[in-house]
Amino acid sequence: MNKKDVINLLILLSVISVATYMYVTKIYTAKCSKILLDTIVEITANSKSKNVKTMIDSTMNYIQDYENKLSYYKKSSEVWKINNSKSDSISISEDIFKMLEISADLYKKSDGLYDVTIGQLTDIWDFDKKIIPDSTTIHKAINNSGFNKIRYGENYLIRPFGIKLNFGSIAKGYIVDKAIQFMKNRGLISGFINAGGDICFFGDVSLQKIGVQHPRNKNELIAILNMDANAVVTSGDYERSFEFKGVNYHHILNPFTGYPAKNTISVTVIAPTASAADAMATTIFLMQPEKAIELIKTYNNVEAMIYYKKSDEIISLKTMGMKKYLVSENEK
Repeated sequence: MNKKDVINLLILLSVISVATYMYVTKIYTAKCSKILLDTIVEITANSKSKNVKTMIDSTMNYIQDYENKLSYYKKSSEVWKINNSKSDSISISEDIFKMLEISADLYKKSDGLYDVTIGQLTDIWDFDKKIIPDSTTIHKAINNSGFNKIRYGENYLIRPFGIKLNFGSIAKGYIVDKAIQFMKNRGLISGFINAGGDICFFGDVSLQKIGVQHPRNKNELIAILNMDANAVVTSGDYERSFEFKGVNYHHILNPFTGYPAKNTISVTVIAPTASAADAMATTIFLMQPEKAIELIKTYNNVEAMIYYKKSDEIISLKTMGMKKYLVSENEK
């Protein structure tokens, strides 16, 4: 082989190497949005496969299936069947068991403030029709609540008649986690799901800016966060709420009083999973802010930011690790 042939071979090998590298490293991106989980679900994902859009569509169907299973209101769902069973002993799926495990931990650590057995209490409040239940009805609903009244194992639940499970404070996050794993299993390498504010990133994603709505000025942001491959959830007293005689009534109910919680106006939680962030956001919203921050400190890789009012001034409390994510803040 002469010198010219060697040079030509090297050029050919270089071209093949570059082409191979471009083929192997080429990333396809697609996005899709759909009304699911009583909100708009947005998915953006990256893959080495051209079929990324098809895989996202499959993920949307997967989310729909889980919504049908875990919905509080759909008569075909497992949750509805549990709540309307005439038997006090019921078989449950692995999904229900896992949510009960997370709920049990937070029920204990919040001294009963986080309670998924308040189905009857959520039933009597209608935030669309702006209905405030009377004290007698509230008292009856409280008596038909209490996580400490149920017993459960990996495949069974024993609950007194009248107690209804409502996983509204965790189910959306749980479904997002399942959907993220579904996408990973099908070769999607990075991306995120935004389910009406329950946002979870996965894979090797660059830092993403997330705005946190100002709880008193709906057209402004109170904070901007730089997010990595974690989940972030914000809960506020401006969501599903109405005002009556100068009092704001919102959907995060205190299981002891039967009325909306009064301690806090907005919380944001960052956690490794959407289910943890979702449930913890509700938990710390119900707690006194100082105690809530102390609770978050007991969990690894979980950060929180709490806003509450004091003498008409918005005050914030944050875990130390929140500084890593906080880009800017506006408390006015």
